[in-house]
Amino acid sequence: MKYILFLLFSFNLYASPFILLKEHSSVTVLGTSTLHDWTMKGPFESGSADLEIVKNQLKKINSLVLTIKSEALKSDSDGLNENAHEALQAKKYPTISFNLKSLKKVMGKDVVANGELTVAGTTKAIEVEGKILNIGKDFIRIVGEHTLKMTELNIEPPSVMLGMISSGDEIKITYNVLFKEKK
Repeated sequence: MKYILFLLFSFNLYASPFILLKEHSSVTVLGTSTLHDWTMKGPFESGSADLEIVKNQLKKINSLVLTIKSEALKSDSDGLNENAHEALQAKKYPTISFNLKSLKKVMGKDVVANGELTVAGTTKAIEVEGKILNIGKDFIRIVGEHTLKMTELNIEPPSVMLGMISSGDEIKITYNVLFKEKK
């Protein structure tokens, strides 16, 4: 009887390491300028998570780390890419990272977490909200967005033509991550 209960319990509750499926995950940064809105997209470089799942429901995130190469963020404009990479100090700080520090709430498909975002050598504590789109026996997809100001990360919003065209300070970061259980 104990063996049967153990088997039932082990199929319904598990904590396991997960790895990011880079080809199915991405980050987008949206911003404004005095001329037009702009968008930069990029793939994540790496990611890992330790998740506790009960009956196909996320119950706890023990750890989660995501990284992207600064120069992997690209728009359709070479000029915008050059100015953004310069503002990010991409040569000096080639990696942008998010490191989960605590899980604040999991309610149904909604997740709220506290973490540290490191960009251009500055680390900022942020609270991010996400939504679990699908979860299976060995995978989980989480999407979300976070709005912040570049100056909160000590980044001067890029400008060109002696400041006649300048980027707005506020940006929105959206993410779409797919994790697969590491076996």
